[in-house]
Amino acid sequence: MKKLIVLSGNSARNQAWGEGVVGYYGKYFDDVYMQYYAHWEAGEKEIDIQQELDTLKMQADTHTSDEEVIVFAKSIGSLLTLLSTQSKVLNPKYCIFFGMPLELAAGELFKNDWSALENFSVPSLAFHNDRDPINYEYTRDALVQHNPEYIKLMSLAGDNHDYLDFEDYENDIKTLLEL
Repeated sequence: MKKLIVLSGNSARNQAWGEGVVGYYGKYFDDVYMQYYAHWEAGEKEIDIQQELDTLKMQADTHTSDEEVIVFAKSIGSLLTLLSTQSKVLNPKYCIFFGMPLELAAGELFKNDWSALENFSVPSLAFHNDRDPINYEYTRDALVQHNPEYIKLMSLAGDNHDYLDFEDYENDIKTLLEL
């Protein structure tokens, strides 16, 4: 049984991105879960990482042992994925990341402890626009330095942080997931 978990970006507009992923890729999965962040509902600006990890843990506790979990995550959702995998909340078989904000994580979230990225051993794709406002060069260099084996950077031509061209990613994703 294949389960899709969708973890969107920080801002409330990313709810639509997550729902788009569910609508476009959900057909390939037996079960789909999209996490709706508490700060969206509360109208707050910033995600509470610990609160979302706790929510994700409650969801993960409902998984059965025969479920094959695949995570699609955008921006802060990719960091949530790394942290939840490190803490054994999630055990995904594959991950698909979009616009990983590794320069944002370096100081405040990781506190220069890269173990969540370095110990991440899940075969993954990381789509990142070459002119994304979330620094492409930093992300590229951090992936090369801290996880060249498991996370394959998929460089795209683009100057935004939207990642809405689902059909453009589909072939690479289907190849990784063996769909």
